[in-house]
Amino acid sequence: MQSRVRGRVVSGLGDFGVWIARLGDLYESKTGMRLYPGTLNVELTSEYSLPAEVIRLEAGEYGGRVSVSMVPCRVFDRRAFVLRTDQNEQGTGHHPRNIIEIATDIRLRDVYHLADGDWVDVDFDTPEEAMLYCPVCSKRLTARKCKLFCERCGYYMSCADYY
Repeated sequence: MQSRVRGRVVSGLGDFGVWIARLGDLYESKTGMRLYPGTLNVELTSEYSLPAEVIRLEAGEYGGRVSVSMVPCRVFDRRAFVLRTDQNEQGTGHHPRNIIEIATDIRLRDVYHLADGDWVDVDFDTPEEAMLYCPVCSKRLTARKCKLFCERCGYYMSCADYY
């Protein structure tokens, strides 16, 4: 089952981009993706709360003071992550809880020609659905007999890969 939130693109402070660039290797080890050094800020019509299961980057892992939660999602059917500091989740950070920051491997504003005020849908997959997307290029995998195959990049996973 998939859930979706919808919001408008808004300008941000640019802080996350600095930290994604500085801690790129850590973010890549956590997400499996080299993130573009910047986020797309989306203002939702209501507050967003983190789910119970998140990927964590703890402040102690890099000698810093800010811990970050990462939630896998999809934007324009592209694999991405909502990034949220503990302070923002608690309502004491730079953003209110109805702002989410989305990171992926590209600058979403450029590739999808986004401007402030544009509407964006953000989809959250259950863990079972997340495996249906290519870990290399993010395209939804096609079922062929007992394989899941990516028509874009050729990646495949066989039923034997699960054991």
